[in-house]
Amino acid sequence: MAKKGLSGIALARQRNTMGKNHTSPEITDRFIEGLLGRLREGTEPPEGRIAIGVYHQKYYTLDRDGYVWGFNGEKMKYLSLPRKKAPRVRIHKLIKDPSTGEIINKEVEINVLKLMEKEFGPYFPGYSKARLHPDEYMLIPADDNWENLSWKNLVFVSKKEYRELGTKKALVKMFFELCPGLTDQEVAEKTGVSRVHVWRVRKELESEGLLKTQLFEQVSSVLGFNVTSLHVRVYTYFMENGADKTNLEIARELFPQQAEQAITNTAKKLLTAPIVRIKKRLIEKGVLEESPLQKHRDEVINLLKNKGSNHLTNQQIADQFGLKKEQVDNLSRTLISKKKGSV
Repeated sequence: MAKKGLSGIALARQRNTMGKNHTSPEITDRFIEGLLGRLREGTEPPEGRIAIGVYHQKYYTLDRDGYVWGFNGEKMKYLSLPRKKAPRVRIHKLIKDPSTGEIINKEVEINVLKLMEKEFGPYFPGYSKARLHPDEYMLIPADDNWENLSWKNLVFVSKKEYRELGTKKALVKMFFELCPGLTDQEVAEKTGVSRVHVWRVRKELESEGLLKTQLFEQVSSVLGFNVTSLHVRVYTYFMENGADKTNLEIARELFPQQAEQAITNTAKKLLTAPIVRIKKRLIEKGVLEESPLQKHRDEVINLLKNKGSNHLTNQQIADQFGLKKEQVDNLSRTLISKKKGSV
């Protein structure tokens, strides 16, 4: 019988060494190591510094925020090396020269991410899976900032999923844009992407100012309808730049890839629909001033319809109302396409 009051680890050790099926100390220690890993995973590591090297009886140390400290107590700068994402530092070591037997001073390059994995690995999310399948998992910064190797920012992720994240990331972003109120778990279930990667995408969108709850609420209260990150993006554009440019020009700035694919008038109309809607609502609310084209739209259309009698060019019409020729050209093309459609 196990003694009452033993800790979980003590019970585990006793359970693995009792009876006929005696388990080797090596297996017992691996079991306890796994138990410790599960207990620590996702928790806060202890403060303080860990010695990672010695030089003339002085120590290089590492703290939980991913900083390496020199033997004189100075914080060391990361080295950014080509084709290597993870930052490095160089430390001095006294080693024995195998050929002469002399103790020599050698400068050694150390991968800081590997140091963090070695010293603090059991505390990072995903550790239990990575410990069981070390070849299938890797440690990365959650926000993809390789200069931030703090314990708060490091997670173990599947190597395969990390490589596929390019396409999955776009899918996760789409869900957040369409339904910004969804939780990470809900998005993970809908997309089949792990919560860790969903969380990383959320952090990226938040850093871009596209998923701040207060911002969404503010924009929603002004526009009077539930908004997505697309609406927030258009709203932010108008607040910063006004309404001087045409809807199509704005669309090309905000959505360049979609604008390239929008060749037909129908596609262009669909592309600019949210811009038109938000601009109209902001003008109605008195938040945005009408552009010269909107103010004089009816007059410009009337002159375009009567070009046969007034003999004005698009440039002359534009100059008359302080517009760009391109704006008048676009309006003229719209009238022509409508005329063809009605025939």
